[in-house]
Amino acid sequence: MKRAARSGRYAAVHVKDAVCARNVAADDFVVTEHDVPTELGDDDVLVRVLYVSIDPYVRGQLKNAKPNAVVPAIVLGEVAATGKAAAATHACGQLVSSWSGGWTEYFVAPAAAVAPVVETGDPATPLPHYLSALGMTGLTAYLSLANLGALKEGETVVVSAAAGAVGSVVVQLAKKVYKCRVIGVAGSDDKCRRVVQRYGADECINYKTEDVAARLAELCASAKIDVAFDNVGGAFLDAVLDNLAKFARVLICGQISQYDADPNTDAGAKAMIGPRKLINLIYTEASIHGFTVLRWSATQGPDAVKALAALVADGTLVVDNNVVEGGVRAAPDAFFSLFTGANQGKTVVHVADRGGGGV
Repeated sequence: MKRAARSGRYAAVHVKDAVCARNVAADDFVVTEHDVPTELGDDDVLVRVLYVSIDPYVRGQLKNAKPNAVVPAIVLGEVAATGKAAAATHACGQLVSSWSGGWTEYFVAPAAAVAPVVETGDPATPLPHYLSALGMTGLTAYLSLANLGALKEGETVVVSAAAGAVGSVVVQLAKKVYKCRVIGVAGSDDKCRRVVQRYGADECINYKTEDVAARLAELCASAKIDVAFDNVGGAFLDAVLDNLAKFARVLICGQISQYDADPNTDAGAKAMIGPRKLINLIYTEASIHGFTVLRWSATQGPDAVKALAALVADGTLVVDNNVVEGGVRAAPDAFFSLFTGANQGKTVVHVADRGGGGV
């Protein structure tokens, strides 16, 4: 049994081919138009995309992309139509999120892959919050600190990409909730001011104008690093390993310095450095944890979102969304901004307003 969806056309951004050992460029992407499906399988949900999350991890997925695939992304959308069986769990107009969308205006996915969003009940809550502090970004910070960080009041926490989407939440949770001493690392004086003045860090190192290794050694001379939250990798991680406290925990969330490195070039090979100071783990009895939020989101996610919503509501957690206009055609440039340091906070592309009902 199938239920007809509204007809029309929509745009999507495709990657021409897998992008492996070189930087991603604008001509790797192409925008194409498609017919909105007018018939759905019983368990299908047609989603009209409202916002697309722009994230560095997509760079790694492009290495294995199939030719002409829609660029993958987490999206926030509304249900535009359902199959008969899916109608039991999904209603037209319902706010949903999904990993099955991408840089597209519409997509079809099984009902199980389209998650209803638990809204705050406050109509003033900006929709991008459900992709940032109240979505996977906030969950990544909150759940990794809760499950792996084991933070204690007064400990020293170092956060790379501290002005970014996940990093800015980590800084605030570590400082305002766990009452730790927090050192951020960011890529400009303006970002460092934001990390200290807006997010609450005690110090922030500008990695473009300062020697990160020397500054960390100076700042951690008397109080070593208890927890490091790393989004960058490379030389930053080496500097962290040189300044660990006893039983320190290093959380590996991302490695943005490595994503575009080409091992076939001298510059790329130099950039693709793994941790060279692992011997320090022996003396400090420290640990390194790689993770993805999917490890905990299904079981701990609902309670974590409630906790994050309360922190946002009482002003403890400041949310900075960088909303890019221009629809899905603006997604490539928004994506490139993540690797040049032009972004601050959580970057999302605004595709459509809620309540449009169709194309």
